[in-house]
Amino acid sequence: MKRYINIIPILVFIFSFVKPLKGAEFKIGTIDMKKVMKEYKDLQDAKKDMAAYETEWRRVQDSLYSLLQEKKSELKKKIPMLTPQGILDEQKKIDELEAEYHDYIKRIWGEGGEYSKKLKAITRPYLQKLYNTINQIAKDENFDLIIDKSAKSIIYTKNSLDITNEVLDYLNKEYVSNTNVETKKRIGVFPLLEKDKDVRTMGLGKRSQQYIIASLKNSPNFDVLPQGSINNKMSSMGIRPENLNEIEASQVANALNTDYFIIGEVTTQSQGIKFVLKLYESRTMRIINTIEGTAQNAEDAFEQALANKSRKLIAPIVPKK
Repeated sequence: MKRYINIIPILVFIFSFVKPLKGAEFKIGTIDMKKVMKEYKDLQDAKKDMAAYETEWRRVQDSLYSLLQEKKSELKKKIPMLTPQGILDEQKKIDELEAEYHDYIKRIWGEGGEYSKKLKAITRPYLQKLYNTINQIAKDENFDLIIDKSAKSIIYTKNSLDITNEVLDYLNKEYVSNTNVETKKRIGVFPLLEKDKDVRTMGLGKRSQQYIIASLKNSPNFDVLPQGSINNKMSSMGIRPENLNEIEASQVANALNTDYFIIGEVTTQSQGIKFVLKLYESRTMRIINTIEGTAQNAEDAFEQALANKSRKLIAPIVPKK
């Protein structure tokens, strides 16, 4: 059963603020915007043009994915015949290809990507024409309100009915500013990618996550999410730590309403342990800061190095006093 929103209370609320229209009839019109969008022929043709772009983007994406899987499969077969350095060289090529694949997805489908840009460019003139037409007909036929009956929303009103400023004046007249109260920004910290067997054996991915959270949790400027909140949400979304990328991390971070998130990777080297930390803005996926660090294999040294670098990592977002 469809549920309809009763528009009468809205109109009563409007009239409680608007001066009575002396001797004038209040005229309301309706429009089914869902139907208009579906049957507006120029707009539908424009969307067909958009479908051609989508098909090509999907083709390239699928091609990159197939090539990536092919290279991974080839490496598994070649491992017995390769030297350790040869394996590292081949894995590096795969990592670069995987980065290219994820960069492509972000560039096309991410926020502000090619898809959204092209969709806006193609449909903008037709949507502008649509709303100009609604406004012109409303003025010509002297309507006070035009209501979209498919969305139960008002899409046109006479300027004389706009009570925005009156409402704000009433609501804010007793407002007392309190500049000392600040809302803490939320940070999510993810397990670091474990880049080699020794790191995986030591479980440094989640241990690094634990150390970073511990080093930041007492910050007066940020709320750092508990380790369990991040890892449980990843599990519920079917995202595995060993395959985590910035797009998946952004999805989890936004699902948990964080403002920022930290990802990175950890690997062993001859001098000990090397790690890379990256700080992103959750909503835009904009990378804010990147920091690298090294530590000896001793756990205390590694924990201390991570703590120091983590505090430097978030320095660009610490509020200025």
